[in-house]
Amino acid sequence: MAKDLIIDKFRFLLGVLFSSHQREVSNILMFHRVMHGHDRYDIESKAFQDLLLQLSSMLRPVPLEENAEKRVIGTFSITFDDGCESIYEQFESFFRPNKIPCCVFVIVGKIGSPGYLSSAQLDVMAKSGLVEIGIHGFTHAPMISSFDDTKSELVKCLQALDALSVKPRFLSWPHGLFSSEAL
Repeated sequence: MAKDLIIDKFRFLLGVLFSSHQREVSNILMFHRVMHGHDRYDIESKAFQDLLLQLSSMLRPVPLEENAEKRVIGTFSITFDDGCESIYEQFESFFRPNKIPCCVFVIVGKIGSPGYLSSAQLDVMAKSGLVEIGIHGFTHAPMISSFDDTKSELVKCLQALDALSVKPRFLSWPHGLFSSEAL
């Protein structure tokens, strides 16, 4: 039953992306984990790779920076939130061999924790030229409080990533939530 629901979601997504309208805009797809489905944020490896191969046959994969700044027609960008360890497995087995760029938004305070990317993995990915590392918060708490609290959270992220020689240019708001004060 759950597998049928996942297949239906992919058919819908592919239908939207392959419509003539979507080929005339840039597309950004966000994922969390690539693994056997433990929850609604997971996607199985084969389904994920099949999806990207299908997309690549119709649209051109580009780095998030290119999509964010130029909005190139007929392209797509892949992003991952959280910085889960399964992303590294996909990087080695799929992204690097197929030269597909992506952006990984890490929960900076989780780097090196079980189930999350290590600093060594982030280093390999960033040095590949295929992976942009972005911020997804230090604690993953929604940034909906004061400007000072948000600034403090982001400064901790920047300091920790600077120690890893990572210079993030993008932010993905944790839980998609932010306040006008946070901006």
